[in-house]
Amino acid sequence: MASLHQIFEPFNRQIELNPNDANAYLDRGYAYNGIKKHDKAIEDFTKAIELNPNDANAYRNRGFAYNGREKHDKAIEDFTKAIEFNPSDAEAYRNRGFAYRDRGDNDKAIEDFTKAIEFNPSDAEAYRNRGLAYNGIEADEKAILDFTKAIELNPNDANAYHNRGSTYNGIEADEKARSDSDKAIELNPNLTPIMP
Repeated sequence: MASLHQIFEPFNRQIELNPNDANAYLDRGYAYNGIKKHDKAIEDFTKAIELNPNDANAYRNRGFAYNGREKHDKAIEDFTKAIEFNPSDAEAYRNRGFAYRDRGDNDKAIEDFTKAIEFNPSDAEAYRNRGLAYNGIEADEKAILDFTKAIELNPNDANAYHNRGSTYNGIEADEKARSDSDKAIELNPNLTPIMP
């Protein structure tokens, strides 16, 4: 297995050779995000933005890092900026939806997940997360429809089965809840069984 030094050496070398290369900072920041070193990622994305203030990717990725640090307001600001630069960026809408949902603003999350789905109708994650936001406002039937669509798009999404099963359990559809719980655990044995 490669050490962190080995992983980051090419990025560091590129930055040493050209400290004004916004893409080098963007690439290294993306790598830091991948290993959940969000503070380091934020530093690199901020530098990339300083060098190229019109890069929607840098804002989107910094927003993702801010969300990873639970700085939801800053994440929302960055996702909004990314959307200003690229109004059809489904990923920016989906990620802003996560930030709104994590902040407890399910109505805005639903709007953003809906927009993400509009731009990328095959985004199973957007459907699943909109379903969770619908759960947050007790719109269980809409949540079930979204979880079902997420499963249709990605039949191996254990979380979608688990979320739908939990929703069925909440409306006392015990057999459906049990069936979804069994499938979720078959796909991911680490999930907690739903107890109808």
